[in-house]
Amino acid sequence: NTVLKMIEISLREPGFIVTVTAYPGYLLMVSGADKELNEADRKLNRAGVLRSVEQVGASALSLSMLENKPVEVSGLEHYNHQFRHWTCSSAPIHDAKGNVVGSLTVSGHLPNKQSHTLALVTSAASSISTQLREKNLIKEQARLNSMLLSIYNSITDGVIAIKSDLSISHANNTARQLIEIYDKPLQNFSLSDLLNEDDKKFIEDVLANGQPEN
Repeated sequence: NTVLKMIEISLREPGFIVTVTAYPGYLLMVSGADKELNEADRKLNRAGVLRSVEQVGASALSLSMLENKPVEVSGLEHYNHQFRHWTCSSAPIHDAKGNVVGSLTVSGHLPNKQSHTLALVTSAASSISTQLREKNLIKEQARLNSMLLSIYNSITDGVIAIKSDLSISHANNTARQLIEIYDKPLQNFSLSDLLNEDDKKFIEDVLANGQPEN
């Protein structure tokens, strides 16, 4: 993921790991230098593990999702003594409806704490949320297009859409059968080839005036 790579580059200093979590605390991905990943793994901080408040106590990772805001927890602020030598900055990730679906967390050894980390994580989590919204919009658009296409092709009358030069851009199944272009590319046809001069002039006048006519 580009966003996660940007975080790793921005931190520069060794000793940090990046964690992506699904609500209510399932770790989806843990990334970082081998040394830190091995240490995290020894504490069962690995993909598939549940790190909710109920499981390990309060942490930035879980609190950011519960409180729906960026959270930083350092040292003795951790409930679990295993994480008290770590500093963790976390921000919630939202779906297209604004619901909290996960979190993004950067963790490092306490002496490496940096003042800009929380702002960096917040920005990155916001970027991921935006990507999720965009993917949802694309998916929803595809679903609506599929529905419209089904309705369009179920109409018993022939329906043809044309461009300003009278070339055919769309035709439903009925229209394709009527003008015998069912299995042929639409771009090879123009409505002017299918109309007499009076009908052609009528269509051209409608296009020129921009007004519907019967």
